Amino acid sequence: MPLDDPSLATYTGTLTLSNGAFIQNGQEVVSTFTYTLHGTGSDGSTFKIHLTMHLNVLPDAAVNEFFRCH
Repeated sequence: MPLDDPSLATYTGTLTLSNGAFIQNGQEVVSTFTYTLHGTGSDGSTFKIHLTMHLNVLPDAAVNEFFRCH
C-alpha cells in the first residue's frame, strides 16, 4: 500500500482559517473567507495552498461568488 511506504515523506504544518467579513444589512449578504495551508515534509520539501472565497447575495436573490486557489 503506497501510504505504508517508509520512503515517502510525512508532513507537518499549519492551517489558518479566516472569515474576513460577514455582513448582512437587510438588503445584501456579503461574506469573504480565506484558507491557508503550509506544510514541511520530513524530506525538506514544502508546500503552500491559499484559497479565497467571496460571496454576495443581492436583494433579488441573485448570487455572485468566486473561488481562487493558488
